[in-house]
Amino acid sequence: MTLQQIGYFIKLAEELNFTAVARIFYITQPTLSRQILNLEEELNIPLFIREHKTVRLTDAGDYFYQKMKPLYNQMMEEIRLTRNFDRNNNTIVIGVQEEQSISESLLEAIGNIHRKHSELRIDVVRAEYLNLIEGLEHGRYDLVNAICFPVYLNREILEFEELAEEEPYLIIARSLVFPEDLEKEEADKDLLIKYLKQYPLILSAIYDDRDPELPKRIFAENNGIRSEDIKILNSDRLLSVPIQVAAQMGISICNETNLHAINKNIKMFRLSQSKDHYKKGLFCRANSSRPFVRELIREALKVRQKTIKEKS
Repeated sequence: MTLQQIGYFIKLAEELNFTAVARIFYITQPTLSRQILNLEEELNIPLFIREHKTVRLTDAGDYFYQKMKPLYNQMMEEIRLTRNFDRNNNTIVIGVQEEQSISESLLEAIGNIHRKHSELRIDVVRAEYLNLIEGLEHGRYDLVNAICFPVYLNREILEFEELAEEEPYLIIARSLVFPEDLEKEEADKDLLIKYLKQYPLILSAIYDDRDPELPKRIFAENNGIRSEDIKILNSDRLLSVPIQVAAQMGISICNETNLHAINKNIKMFRLSQSKDHYKKGLFCRANSSRPFVRELIREALKVRQKTIKEKS
């Protein structure tokens, strides 16, 4: 029995979806299945009941989960502290979601904090979303600046502080823009439907495998259109989306400060009628006691409040 196997088991017990858990750990589904089977064989008792396309815990599996979850969390915290034992207390490592620009409130806060504490060193690393969340949980990052996808936010381990609520934008290949659309900055329902009837909607890998139709239904509801008007094209990686859009494979949706905005091959329209918004901000460990980390979060929130007042 390994710590890695216990981690796989706990996440599977919570998600009850082999495909989703395999994606979280960057392994194949057969590898995950084999690891769980090895654990069951070592314990000499089944932990999951597998029926067709569903999976659920056995009574023994539920008992094992309840007992192992707090022990696993404590073990991972001790590992994190050990890894960071020699880290300079004057260094903060910030992870930034790879396809996002860093939040303006955070940038200003970094400058303000550094002027107060010239000895403070801040390292910024770009990485894929799930890699950032996993890295924050295991102590490789002190803070993460990213969009909040609630399904991946384990509030026992992580906190999220909102720095901005951003409207959604329709992105299309610039070469696909109809002549009458060139001067528009907003996409109303009619314009959105016009594109959706001709091109599929490209969604990134961050979606719920347990209900593949859920993103389509949410998008349709938030934009006041029929779900049957939407054809979905799933993309394995977030950074693949702008390439696929620019290659005229489909259209997609993003927030205002996504790096798509500086892609010369892409045109963006604000979805004026959409009820859906992106919450972008800072993730940190719930039990983080590093003073510079907490001070930086407070400063970023202070900058945000100042910006809100100036705009009102």
